[in-house]
Amino acid sequence: LLQGHCQASDLKAVKGLLCVMIRRRLAFSVSSYRNLVKLMCRKGMLHSACGLKTKMLVESKFPSSIMYNILLFYLFQMGKLLHVDAVLEEMEERGLQLDQVGYNFLINGFAICKDLPRSVKSLNIMMSKGLKPSNRCLREVVRYLCRIGQTQDALELSKQMELRGWVHSSTLQYALVERLLAHGKMDEAERFLVRIADKGLMPSTVNYENLIRKFCHYDRLETAVNLLDQMLKKRSVPDSTTYDCIVQSFCTCNMLDRAMDFYNEMLARNLKPSTGTW
Repeated sequence: LLQGHCQASDLKAVKGLLCVMIRRRLAFSVSSYRNLVKLMCRKGMLHSACGLKTKMLVESKFPSSIMYNILLFYLFQMGKLLHVDAVLEEMEERGLQLDQVGYNFLINGFAICKDLPRSVKSLNIMMSKGLKPSNRCLREVVRYLCRIGQTQDALELSKQMELRGWVHSSTLQYALVERLLAHGKMDEAERFLVRIADKGLMPSTVNYENLIRKFCHYDRLETAVNLLDQMLKKRSVPDSTTYDCIVQSFCTCNMLDRAMDFYNEMLARNLKPSTGTW
């Protein structure tokens, strides 16, 4: 009943039920606590949300990390960084450590609030403790590092993932390669792909088409062809745009025999060449 009124944002009914539960000394479930914190944060009742967390820590048998993680999550959702800092200071004073979920909330939360330097710092601390961040966290941080031109830092993060045997997601892989290519680091981009392939860290789903087009754009045609071969070995059929890109790139480089090979392969797969390819 309490959760239902929370989800309906019926604050008056929620207050009445809270009084009844407190008077009868009824315990709150984690779900009820989460819905209450969510409602209180959305209504700007941050002091009440923190007070409820304190009550749960005293009376609940659930791990304290759950109470802190839920509060941190919704404080980040509302962009309340000062309150986040206060909660983190309280945890430090009590000698409490963030768990894997908590660090992921921190990394995503700081990214949501556009405080990406702290997001990167939280990720580094998390990895130094041997905790694996979510793909979403890694993606946000790598995108940020690439966007501000810190490609080497993004690559170092990638190497730390490799050392731990963590598979690169398709988006993460593409973001790194695209940034390396954009900075003219063709050889480094190729070495990066070869390295993660050799270590068996290629993601199960790879956006080969995007990678092929990027390498064609920078005239790294052999790498583009290798990626096409990998794609075919996985029984993934390239689209006509991918073949168009390869054929046109070989034409541009005056390698007409190779262009005709892929043109014929394109026709054999019943793919229609574009006007640009003709």
